[in-house]
Amino acid sequence: MTAQEIVDQENAVLRAELGTQPLWAWKHSSTLRIRVQKILESSTSPTGIDPQYHYKANPATGLIELSPEYVDMPMLPMIPNSWVLCRFVPADQESIFRQRFGVRVEYPVGGIWQPLQHTALKPGVIPTRTDTWNMIQGARANRVAVRDFFDKAEEIQDKRERADAVRFGDMVRDRFSAGMEVPGSKSSASFFNAPSAEPVILTKESV
Repeated sequence: MTAQEIVDQENAVLRAELGTQPLWAWKHSSTLRIRVQKILESSTSPTGIDPQYHYKANPATGLIELSPEYVDMPMLPMIPNSWVLCRFVPADQESIFRQRFGVRVEYPVGGIWQPLQHTALKPGVIPTRTDTWNMIQGARANRVAVRDFFDKAEEIQDKRERADAVRFGDMVRDRFSAGMEVPGSKSSASFFNAPSAEPVILTKESV
């Protein structure tokens, strides 16, 4: 059995245990590539660098346009011969991607495999079932930690919203009852429900 066939079996276990949202897989570091804008040193540029551009046909318009010149680079140059656990990241909308990276990185139309920190095996070592299960347990623990973080954040936000609603209700009652008759008397404008006399908490949408 070849190394790739062994890794394919391990990747099948990753899919079965972790699902495909996101998709996880062992990838060899030599196959992880990224396209970045070509940069040359420049003695005349204030920054000391000269980003490269070239003329290229726009497939959408057919027009010749000045475009960044991209070159293929290894994503992990310091890890040239190792298997690494990766997560597939779908591409953002290009406008969002450009806000983050400008033109320094070529837009990955179909998404990109993102290597995870501290998951590279020793050079030449093929992932075993033990390695795969260690990664599965780590991914699950991280997933629980992330879920707990967002649950806690949501709980804090709910408390803030409830407190804001109470403060807003107090402000509305103070503003509208000023100069009016005592709540509960005839012809008075009241924010109390008879007969319980419980205050009605108003939201901004109901005012």
